Amino acid sequence: MVDVSCPTAGSCEATVSYGLDENYDVYQCKVTWTPSFTGEAKVACILYGSSNNKLASGDDTVSVTSGSQTTTTITFSPSVDPKDIYKVEVVIMEV
Repeated sequence: MVDVSCPTAGSCEATVSYGLDENYDVYQCKVTWTPSFTGEAKVACILYGSSNNKLASGDDTVSVTSGSQTTTTITFSPSVDPKDIYKVEVVIMEV
C-alpha cells in the first residue's frame, strides 16, 4: 500500500521502487513523480510495518521542473527486511 501527499491542485501520483542491499534488504526508496511546480522539493519516504509502526524513513531535497518526470532516491539506515514492509508513505513538499 502506498500513500502519497504532495503540493498539487490536481491528483498526485507517484510510483515507488526499492534498492536492495547484498542481503536483499531494502535500503533505498526510489520515488518517481511529475512535479506541478518548478523549484526545490523535499521528498520523504516512510516505511511502516503491519501494526503501523515506523520501520525506517528518510528524505532528500531536489531541484525539479514542472511537468518533467523525476526520480528521487532516498537511502535508509538501517536496511529493512522486505517481508516486514506493509505500507509506504511518500510526502512531497515544495520548499
